[in-house]
This record gives sequence, structure tokens and C-alpha cells, in this order.
Amino acid sequence: MPQRHWQSGASPSFSPDGRELLTLDGDHVDVWDVPSGHRVATLQSAADQQSDGVATFSDDGRFVIAASSDVRVFATAGG
Repeated sequence: MPQRHWQSGASPSFSPDGRELLTLDGDHVDVWDVPSGHRVATLQSAADQQSDGVATFSDDGRFVIAASSDVRVFATAGG
């Protein structure tokens, strides 16, 4: 997993079980498998992200919420 991958000002976010990590990079969110360090998905967060955004898991881990100039909700594999 790259050390400097996420967008400036955006904090990475762990899933509730700690097995996945979200990083926000410009117009997309990457989902990482923590134990292996491999990227398991890339989600399109916004067509043109000019401002700082945020990406987080729902409390139950069933959804990823990405917000910047718009808000997008993605179901996770377990959701």
C-alpha cells in the first residue's frame, strides 16, 4: 500500500472490523485490504473534485459514503 496515496486534507478511514481501509485520491476512493495491503476496489467519488472530500464506511460496514461536491453511496461486498 503506498504511504502517500490519499488526497491532502483527507484522512484514511478504516472499516468497522478494521480489515479494509479507504483512501481518497482526487476523483476516486480506493478500498484496500489491510492484511494483504492490496487494493481491492476503486470507486468513482465525483466527476470533478476540486475541494477536499471525505470517504467513510457506514457504522455497520455495509456502505461506503464519499462526499465532496456531491455525495455518493456504494454498497460493499458484504452489503
